[in-house]
Amino acid sequence: MKIMSLIKNWHNLNSTAKARVCLGIAALTLLLLLIFSAKPWSVNLGEIKQLKTHHYVKLWFWPGCFFAFLVVSVMGISAGWLARPLRSVPGLSPQVSSPKWFWPMVIGAALFLGACAWVRLDHSLWHDEASRTKSTMVGNFKENSDGRFKFKKIKWEDAFFNSRLPNHVFQSALSKGSHDIWLKLAGPKAFPLSESALRFPVWIFGVAGIVLLALLLRSLGSAEAGVIAAWLLALHPWYLRYAAEARGYMIVMAMLPVLLLAFMRALQTGKTRWWALMALSQVAMVYSYVTALYIPLVLNALAPLVMFSLRKDGLDYVR
Repeated sequence: MKIMSLIKNWHNLNSTAKARVCLGIAALTLLLLLIFSAKPWSVNLGEIKQLKTHHYVKLWFWPGCFFAFLVVSVMGISAGWLARPLRSVPGLSPQVSSPKWFWPMVIGAALFLGACAWVRLDHSLWHDEASRTKSTMVGNFKENSDGRFKFKKIKWEDAFFNSRLPNHVFQSALSKGSHDIWLKLAGPKAFPLSESALRFPVWIFGVAGIVLLALLLRSLGSAEAGVIAAWLLALHPWYLRYAAEARGYMIVMAMLPVLLLAFMRALQTGKTRWWALMALSQVAMVYSYVTALYIPLVLNALAPLVMFSLRKDGLDYVR
């Protein structure tokens, strides 16, 4: 009954209460995982000749959940301190309206990029793409003891945790899901590999990245800069290349403007949803290409300085 009442009155709750409910659900989920998932001390390394993916999962999944549980718990306890009413933030432009030519020009750039990249989706897989396709997305033929070859399909566990080769985890999971859907739609008589299905999620993020960059620059006060940047990106050879390859770079390019836009909106409005979007975009970036870690590291190092600077001026920054 209390749960139903909470759902019905959700819109009447303040941001502090909403944050604590969401963090409480996350903490409870993590606690259940800690209780019921395999424990790292259950793995007897002395009896294992070669570590496989499921061994790494057992060794590191539980410590990861434990660390996440601690972080979520601290966030829940400190929610009352963080959630304070925001009045205004100087130095950030209010949400601007778009000139009539903004959206046609931006959509034109996105369609141009999408059309140029689309014709390359069914090209043969490159070296890195082929290696990761076999190890994290589709599978590979393995020779049995009798000399016969059998196709070994990749499990979802491999898509998320296999790191023998550089694994763009979020992209691998999306491409695997896209390819699995294609296999079901194509039927058993179809050839069991589709380069287009593997690359389709990346293509979506490549097209979206054009629009998101334009929106970011428009929010900073220059619709003209947004249109110019959209077309420069659509015409850039490297961007065009990676918009049609099964790698995680396009996800990073799309999430970067989302990250900056969410941070700006969080400072402007103080809404919890913008802070959440900021966090999720960072997770997507790092899980798509781990070297992108430097971007959230720098931003998260500077973000507290910005917020405390605003608070020093008598302004609150979260609500």
